[in-house]
Amino acid sequence: MNGAIFNNVLLDGANMQLAALNQMKVKDTMFNACNLKDSSFAENKLQGAVQFEHCEIDQMSFYDTSLKHVNLSTCFFEKIDVEERLIRGMQVNATQAAQIAQYLLGLRVEY
Repeated sequence: MNGAIFNNVLLDGANMQLAALNQMKVKDTMFNACNLKDSSFAENKLQGAVQFEHCEIDQMSFYDTSLKHVNLSTCFFEKIDVEERLIRGMQVNATQAAQIAQYLLGLRVEY
């Protein structure tokens, strides 16, 4: 889907495992209960409300995409590939924050 434009789109229960969702313009789009495991979401321009609700995003890569105002707190992942400079303002739950800190900062987090 390289170069696609999503404008006011609902993706509900879509199996997008291993998808290459790159160089896209994404505006007011919701990914709901989608399988995005091992997918790439790189070099995307996000506008408006871009939402991920109850999605499987383990091992997903978010490169060159600002995740400011994106809420991943209801999604499942053990590891995602993100860039520290582009996650400011991203919303996650406490467990996810610990997982990201382990990955980005090399911290050892005890549960």
